[in-house]
Amino acid sequence: FLLFYISLKGVLNLQKTVQDILKKAEVFKEFYPNQNQTKFI
Repeated sequence: FLLFYISLKGVLNLQKTVQDILKKAEVFKEFYPNQNQTKFI
């Protein structure tokens, strides 16, 4: 059960990290509106 809890927590942390990266990308796009979205792909 503890292992399942740790893996679940790891998945949640991963989702949080992805959300943080997406937020930073949105802020970056706001600061540099001239750049195209293809740079992030």
